[in-house]
Amino acid sequence: AAKFETYANRANVYPLVPYRNRPPKSSRKMVFELRHGDVLEQAKAPNIVNKGFQVEVQLSGEFTDGVVIAQGGTAHGWSLFMEGNRLRMSARINGKLLVLKSSGPLPVGKTSKHLVCDYSRTGQVSIKADGKVVLQGDLGNSLLAMPLDPLEVGQDTNGIVGPYPKGFDSNGRVLKAVLKVKDN
Repeated sequence: AAKFETYANRANVYPLVPYRNRPPKSSRKMVFELRHGDVLEQAKAPNIVNKGFQVEVQLSGEFTDGVVIAQGGTAHGWSLFMEGNRLRMSARINGKLLVLKSSGPLPVGKTSKHLVCDYSRTGQVSIKADGKVVLQGDLGNSLLAMPLDPLEVGQDTNGIVGPYPKGFDSNGRVLKAVLKVKDN
């Protein structure tokens, strides 16, 4: 034990969990313009701790399954995804997974799908598809800590946020996504 202490002090190992003593670096930007395949590491990702946000997304018409956008992993994060052409929104807060599901499928046969997701600071979620509310519910809260895993568009490759398997990549394209962090 004494040898470890000597080595740990010399190698500057302490504190063993450095992010507990200081907040992780995060972006101060409030608006993020994103496209399919974009990955924003923690320092460049939206800081949505104790904040609400809005995501406006344009999806290709064939998009019926897979991750639309996800930020975080198995401890903290959120994910917007499709399963069988039905919208799903999930959040992990301190490791606890909550999922909201739309009751019906999105309209088919369109060349693209326009979604607007509002996630309030209190955890209230409302998602509109082509102007019509298709999903509403309560995810319990906003995020309480900055996710370590990145924000990803069209995939969720690190710690998985949602109740889907690893490799649940989208079968369509995210043509455009705009995420706006709300101060309230």
